[in-house]
Amino acid sequence: MRRSSIPWWLVPPAAAYLAYFALTVYAEWCGPGMPGLRSVYPDGVMVVRAVLPDSQAESWGIEPGDRVLAFDGRPVRSVPEWIARRANLAAGRPLQIVVERHGQRRRLVVEPRARPPGDWRLTELAALANRLAQLVALVVAMVIAFRRPRDPTALLGAWFLATVATASMVPPPGFATAWRALPRWLDAAMWLPFVSGLWLSSIFLSFVCRFPRPLFRARWPWLLIWLPTVAALPRVLPYLVAMIYDPGRTVVVEASLLRLSALKNLLYTFLALALLAWSYRRLEEVNERRRIRVLALGLSLGSLGILPLFLAIYFPPAAPLSALALSWPGMILAYLLGITFSLSFAYAVLRHRLFDIRVIVRQGVRYALARRLLLSLVPLLALAMIADLLLHGDRPLLELLGRRGWIYALLAGLALYANHRRRHWLEALDRRFFRQRYDARLLLRRVVESVRTARSLEQVAARLVACAEAALHPELVAVLLRRPQAHRFACLASAPAGASVAELAADSELVLATRRQERPLALTRTTADGIAPAIELGSSDAALLERSRLELLVPVTRPADGPEVLLALGPRRSQEPYTREDEALLQDLASACALAFERSPADLRQPSGFGLCPRCGRCYDQREGRCETDGERLRPLPFPRRLAGRYHLLRQLGEGGMGTVYEARDEALERRVAVKLIAEHLVGSEQAALRFRHEAKIAARFAHPNLVTIYDFGIDAPRRAFLVMELLDGATLRQKLAAVGRLASPEALACLRQVAAGLEALHAKSMVHRDVKPENVFLAGRDPQARVKLLDFGIVKALGDGDPADPRTRDGLPGTLRYMAPERLRFEAVAPSWDLWALAIVAYETLTGFYPFAEPDRAAWRRNVLAGRVQPPSSRLRQPSPELDRFFARAFDPDPGRRPASARRLLHELERALA
Repeated sequence: MRRSSIPWWLVPPAAAYLAYFALTVYAEWCGPGMPGLRSVYPDGVMVVRAVLPDSQAESWGIEPGDRVLAFDGRPVRSVPEWIARRANLAAGRPLQIVVERHGQRRRLVVEPRARPPGDWRLTELAALANRLAQLVALVVAMVIAFRRPRDPTALLGAWFLATVATASMVPPPGFATAWRALPRWLDAAMWLPFVSGLWLSSIFLSFVCRFPRPLFRARWPWLLIWLPTVAALPRVLPYLVAMIYDPGRTVVVEASLLRLSALKNLLYTFLALALLAWSYRRLEEVNERRRIRVLALGLSLGSLGILPLFLAIYFPPAAPLSALALSWPGMILAYLLGITFSLSFAYAVLRHRLFDIRVIVRQGVRYALARRLLLSLVPLLALAMIADLLLHGDRPLLELLGRRGWIYALLAGLALYANHRRRHWLEALDRRFFRQRYDARLLLRRVVESVRTARSLEQVAARLVACAEAALHPELVAVLLRRPQAHRFACLASAPAGASVAELAADSELVLATRRQERPLALTRTTADGIAPAIELGSSDAALLERSRLELLVPVTRPADGPEVLLALGPRRSQEPYTREDEALLQDLASACALAFERSPADLRQPSGFGLCPRCGRCYDQREGRCETDGERLRPLPFPRRLAGRYHLLRQLGEGGMGTVYEARDEALERRVAVKLIAEHLVGSEQAALRFRHEAKIAARFAHPNLVTIYDFGIDAPRRAFLVMELLDGATLRQKLAAVGRLASPEALACLRQVAAGLEALHAKSMVHRDVKPENVFLAGRDPQARVKLLDFGIVKALGDGDPADPRTRDGLPGTLRYMAPERLRFEAVAPSWDLWALAIVAYETLTGFYPFAEPDRAAWRRNVLAGRVQPPSSRLRQPSPELDRFFARAFDPDPGRRPASARRLLHELERALA
């Protein structure tokens, strides 16, 4: 199980950072205060550029233009030397300043003063907001470190965040004086956070190189990152030591070193941001991309915290943007926004399944606006009344009340009613934004009703799966059952139906942990390298968990004398995390179903078959007898009428070489569907099952009105594959042509436009259908303007991929031979032109009622196709059309480059030929 002991080795650095933060706060609030001057350093001399009003420098008698020759007995020739002098100030200790003013030397004896107690001006409030944001960042850094003490990525993130909280470009006045007063053991601990401030960009780059997963495994990139930082330390350390321990000694810091350090920090920062962007584009896992988005949002908002300092350094204070940012409201807002950086940083590091940042922002804004509207409703009504009184203030009050009194009474009544109902509305708003999308009580009521009326455990399991899927939308949800004396769990129902669910052993560590916990068990957690098991597992169980991608196991029944049942869930389709409310809902659902699963073992039997009327196709539970509709003797079928415990077969719609199509009822979602069941002679065939799975995966990529919608795919016992798709009412184009011969030009064009639109959608995704024919064109409806659907994606192929496992013709090609293009017969590379050739044949058959190529025998047919010798449609029609002959001669040209290049283009040329 997860270790719970506090890592002792994290306590000293955490204490050092807390003490360092306390030291800086003490120096800022109890130290000598800011001098309040701005300076430049031409020719190695400090020249005062500006003196802030009401500042200490003004009280000392310093004026703009003064050249500071000595400060407390030592020269000030550069910014580092001025920082060192300020850091060694002490409140109440007099010092001497030598300045040159108008060519004359003057000696000023001054005494730095501490900020008076209770002197809380607005600027101090801005500084307090800054320290509050830093304290939040420091606390969050501690939380990250102690929550993930053995995760290098989390420790780097905590180090970076703690350094952001304590680093300062310029130490506050009196900082070194306060440091020297510390005990010796605490004095040494201050150096870790102090020096880490110089390494901030290196720490950030190191963190990015491991977030959300390591970018490299080699060690030499770390050497490249840290070598410049470590190499500069010996040249900076003497200055820092002198500033803290020996203020009388002056150590010169070269200007070139400062410029190189600034350049290195800028380069590392931009490199880290570029690596974040590159990682975002490279990663495919949804949650890893979300973690980067959350971090990027926090960085964007957190950067506002340094905006005032940036503007103060690079722009004059009088500039409009600087004045706005440096005002106390701007600074307070910027620093408080910096808190969001700390919180989003921790959220991105600690959580491995995140809510989409767009959902967080959108829901937060909607909730805030709705709540503000409810709170403002009464004041708005009162303002409306006052505004109306002011607009009509020139009239006597009695006259105004007589004419408009009903308006004021209505507004007052609405205000009183809104004030009375406001608490109820606010509670309803909270329930609307902070509850599950589906009401848990409604789900429980549905499950309890299923338990009462269910005739088999399969029905109860299907209901439980459907409710969990509707409420939480997981990629996988399954009810696993282990019968008494059995050593493994079997899948009783799942969504998607027939999904591959890991076969858990009764003595698996996953199962044992679920039994011990007796509540939903989270199976994964975040590590430095991604998602790992949340509990200690052996190699076999860890491999099983990785293959199955399970996230939660929920115990439904306890293994006493009856069956043991578990509810297993994979990650959500949205990749959002499961919350405590989700787990509570699942536990309630499981408890509601426990009674049904604890029934006698006789309830575990499943019907062994059903009966089918060979004339009308109606299905019956009994295998023997006669059809109630037409009196035909029923034909017994050897497989269950209910597939995957969910799809109840009602009527056979049609039969083909690959399988049989039934009308069925989805008992979980209570809707009619079409189920395509694999042919009896293909049951157990791995290739046929792969074709069904391939068809389901391809169809799931599209949501197009001219492509049939596939809802589900499954493999029922014994390896009987099936597809669940939308139920269409109508007939195939082949059935239509068999009934009427051919279609009139307007009706044919209406049909072919929709077929072409479906093919365009496939080709836009680099997919080729490879089996376009009238049998796979469905006219959903009876009128001429019926919706047309393209069916059968079993042998669809992506451009550049190998052939999927599928049945082939006798010539070794998948699909229907009569609709194959010449280049396909020549075994050339797959191309959209294959579908366009087949579409042209479908168009020819639709307009004429005949096949376009003479086929006295197979060899002659093949020669005609390869040569493009099409029979002119004018020979089939009563009214000859030279334009139509020319169109089909071009559409059946043996050279693909001379044919129409797309389905849209082919239909456009056909329309012109028929105009």
